[in-house]
Amino acid sequence: MIAKETVLNKMLQEIQLAKTNVHDEETMITHVKNVQLLSELILESRATTNDNVMQKEMNEQIKVEAVQPISISQTDATSTQDDGTSIFDF
Repeated sequence: MIAKETVLNKMLQEIQLAKTNVHDEETMITHVKNVQLLSELILESRATTNDNVMQKEMNEQIKVEAVQPISISQTDATSTQDDGTSIFDF
């Protein structure tokens, strides 16, 4: 992973180059696009970090839910319809 400070320094260099080429619009735009790409690099690394944190939290929640037993009411498990309307009445 590239250090953020390195990326920021490269952005500063590109901004300086863009400023020195104000009269050559094509070159200036190229340097501005480079700044944009470097900005996206930092933002994407942040998004990836946030995704990793969210994934860890979800995994921990799943583990907690897996440990907790699910209680089923005895009446639900053994209830039958004695009036003959059940689909299991033959």
